[in-house]
Amino acid sequence: MKLRIIGATGATGREIVSHALTVGHAVTVLVRDSGKASFAGSVEKTMGDVLVPDTLDSCYRRQAPVITY
Repeated sequence: MKLRIIGATGATGREIVSHALTVGHAVTVLVRDSGKASFAGSVEKTMGDVLVPDTLDSCYRRQAPVITY
């Protein structure tokens, strides 16, 4: 399954990313700062901000479900 994870650079988000990769999901993360977005494994990164709605459009295309917390 392809997953988009918002909030992936926080402690909980990193755990979700790690688990998703472990069980074989394709993971894409939405990040504000690509410098904070270093993950083990193959993770696609896209830039955006949940406070700027125009940056979220790409978050909902070609990815389902979206995980946010």
